[in-house]
Amino acid sequence: RLKIGAWRHTGSFETREKPGQPGELDGVYALVEQLLWRESDLPESSPQGLGMFLRAGFSPGPRPRYNWVVDGGWNYHGLVPGRDNDTLGLGFVHARVNDSLRAPSGDVSPAPRPDHETAVELAYRFQVTPWWSLQPGLQYIAHPGASPALDDAIVIGFRTSLTF
Repeated sequence: RLKIGAWRHTGSFETREKPGQPGELDGVYALVEQLLWRESDLPESSPQGLGMFLRAGFSPGPRPRYNWVVDGGWNYHGLVPGRDNDTLGLGFVHARVNDSLRAPSGDVSPAPRPDHETAVELAYRFQVTPWWSLQPGLQYIAHPGASPALDDAIVIGFRTSLTF
């Protein structure tokens, strides 16, 4: 699957460069998803196997917090024998802070400037029933909040999903 698109936010919200004035945002994005390897003896319609995804987005100008973001990863659907609907995933995301926030005009402060945020996540989704899944996950986040002044973080999370 390949998707390419553009977006535009026309709602009103305050901007950093002109507080109290409405602003607009726009950007472009692309997405690639591909099953790389299907387990043998399975029909073409089976999702069981190793897949990957890659997404990238770009938003120009001084308004967005992040000018570009790229994320991607791999997932294996049905890795554990007898657990054909479970999914193991490993993903990453890297977001670069807008240049207008990295070095504000006229600011000569030696304080660390926001630059990027990067995260890596390992997760396993257990499909308990056709309508209920449980997913523990582990994340490593470099520069949380895009702040070089903050220590890197490790996050342990848990998600559950009900589908009706």
